[in-house]
Amino acid sequence: MAESPSSIESIRNWIVEHKLRTVGCLWLSGIGSSIAYNWSRPNMKPSVKIIHARLHAQALTLAALAGAAVVEYYDHQSKPGSNVDVHTELIQYRRKQLIKQGTVDEDLIVDSVARKTNGSCPLMPEEVGLLLRAMG
Repeated sequence: MAESPSSIESIRNWIVEHKLRTVGCLWLSGIGSSIAYNWSRPNMKPSVKIIHARLHAQALTLAALAGAAVVEYYDHQSKPGSNVDVHTELIQYRRKQLIKQGTVDEDLIVDSVARKTNGSCPLMPEEVGLLLRAMG
């Protein structure tokens, strides 16, 4: 019997799945709170307040991006089969797009090394087209 994930684990999974949205929301909340803080200080020009707010939000965004990179690195290291080659990751990304569009009805996971050892072509059709065009 599988237990349901804790709320912290579900939040972490959502953040891992939606990294850019998380960083964007963090930036927006950072610039909003920084503007609110700077507007409470009466002895500054409005242009200086806006510049300070942008600097605070950019620093917060860089920190969030660094944190997302660290989370991605450790998630990638802790997954079983994390030694997947780059070509397989690119194929999985492209197949995910094709599955969303309804073009492909197959599984998302494709191991290009296993396909190559099986005798199948590990390339995507777009890659084959590029090779044929390059060859003339």
